[in-house]
Amino acid sequence: MSTSERLACPVAQFLRQASALFGLIVIFSFLASSTSKAEQPSEVHDETNGKAVSIKEILRQIESRGPAGRGNWKTHHLDERPSVTIDGHRGYRFVLRRTWKHYTGPPQQRVLPNADLGPFEWHYADWEFVLFPLQPERAPAAWKDQIKWQKSNSPFHTRNIWMGEGYGYSWFTHGTIFGQEWVREKLALEGGDDRIQLAIDGLVVNDKGTMTANSCLYIPAKFGNRALPYVRKAIERSKNDDLRRIVGCLAYLRTQQSTKLLLDLYDSDNDKLRQEAEYALTREPFRKEAKHAYFDMLKRQSRVYQATRACIEFGWRDSLPILQEVIARPRNFRWFQTAIKARRTLEGNPISQEILDAENMLRLTMKPNPDAATKKKIESARQLLIHSNDMEAANLAALSLVYFRAFKANSEPVNEAGIEILQLRPRQSTIGFLKSLIDSVQNGRPKIEAMLLEVENAIEQ
Repeated sequence: MSTSERLACPVAQFLRQASALFGLIVIFSFLASSTSKAEQPSEVHDETNGKAVSIKEILRQIESRGPAGRGNWKTHHLDERPSVTIDGHRGYRFVLRRTWKHYTGPPQQRVLPNADLGPFEWHYADWEFVLFPLQPERAPAAWKDQIKWQKSNSPFHTRNIWMGEGYGYSWFTHGTIFGQEWVREKLALEGGDDRIQLAIDGLVVNDKGTMTANSCLYIPAKFGNRALPYVRKAIERSKNDDLRRIVGCLAYLRTQQSTKLLLDLYDSDNDKLRQEAEYALTREPFRKEAKHAYFDMLKRQSRVYQATRACIEFGWRDSLPILQEVIARPRNFRWFQTAIKARRTLEGNPISQEILDAENMLRLTMKPNPDAATKKKIESARQLLIHSNDMEAANLAALSLVYFRAFKANSEPVNEAGIEILQLRPRQSTIGFLKSLIDSVQNGRPKIEAMLLEVENAIEQ
């Protein structure tokens, strides 16, 4: 073998090894590139605006005060690489966190304006999500229970939920029912666990401050009549303790079919169902189709304030005989006053705004050390009620002041102002008004009668 041939062999061998090494580098580089692109939070097409978005951009849409205004949610963790694997599919985990101050001082410190609230501890709650990039086949709902979720530290009820698909991902969460609904609506996610059934489930949850139940009350109404079969089924399965919120959600579902369901419940033989349907029917706006229920409430003197407002709103003059019955046999002074105001409004002779304003102004007499301007307004209101020619309205306003009770305040100055106005009004007409009212409450309303007799004695002294 020549010298040149001996030199050529190592060179050739080196070139063959270098070529093989280069090939491996190319292959591994390609694989690494492919893996990197597949595992990093990729940009996906957002059909709503035609732009590519990333998981981080999606997160910014839900970093806010969040559901039920429970503090500011901020991104606490976002996978750089997929960390969740189920059936060969790899998903990204991210966690939102909200923090708040929990004051450890005496509770009364909180109600003092500009007071030092004292020592506090930082509390936090996490909200966990897992997103799987969409595959040709749909992600099964069962994945929600196969994901290894961290232990929830939320003070409210949480559960595993498949939230549906959107932005190129299938969304899963371990969170609150009202929270997942908020995200699904905000991001317009499609599919996932039944949103209506989740809301109905939430109505019977008894967690801290009944937060879940109260927050779910408004959700079924978003789905209109589609929610009614769920409500009916829940009522059939419910214990009486759960009925308030189940039936109560119908207060916000304002369709003819929901009104019919409420009336069927109101007319049922089940006292609890009737009571809860009555509550829902008296939430504003009132329902014209529920006329017979409002009239029945007046006859039974149940929720008179709301029932009279419905009569006024729809101009139901045929309620006047029922209102007169309430006035003749009132269960309490409030219903008496309410019925008179409604009767006069429907008769076309409403109590003047001047008298109503004067009554409200005289309630300020319970405030200590009023300024000169307020004193002048109080005296003006006092004189208006003393000299008004509208005997019924003025006497009614004065009696309202006599029976006024303030929460955590001394109401005696207001009560004394009412007595004084009745004493200074024309005596005979005032005594006649009181005797007529006393006669109407006899035989069944001894407490009201005793109160009125006390007022009459005070005037005659």
